[in-house]
Amino acid sequence: MIVPAVHKFGGTSLADAACFRRVAEIVARWPTPRRAVVVSAMSGVTSALLSAVETAAAPEAGDYEALLEALGRRHVDTIAALVPPDVAESLGAALARDLAEIADVLHASTLLRRSSREARQPLHVESQLSVRRPLLGSVPRSPFGDTEFQSR
Repeated sequence: MIVPAVHKFGGTSLADAACFRRVAEIVARWPTPRRAVVVSAMSGVTSALLSAVETAAAPEAGDYEALLEALGRRHVDTIAALVPPDVAESLGAALARDLAEIADVLHASTLLRRSSREARQPLHVESQLSVRRPLLGSVPRSPFGDTEFQSR
């Protein structure tokens, strides 16, 4: 029986493009026939999203859009450093859709002047940003073989 290898990475191990490359090298060093790689948010992203929720819900709503723009730029820069332009374009479009959904939820929080647990739930980047799965799978493509990627 082949026992699958499971690798879980998040936070500082996915802080930037160099960290994504190191993760790819770690996974590539374990040439098992079956493996799964579970990735969560890049370093500081979940905290930044929760800060955006609180900012949007405050009585004098701050600039949550600027927080989202900064997160978007960080992800776009990471994507651009790791994958070819055609793949980056596709991932950038997925990221833009995800950030637009988050902005919609935050806009509702601004109008309601409150943030409920339900409003926070979709903002956890582990379940929201769809970019990580294909991004990690593309860095580099060859060593991963039949690796299964799961975003958490």
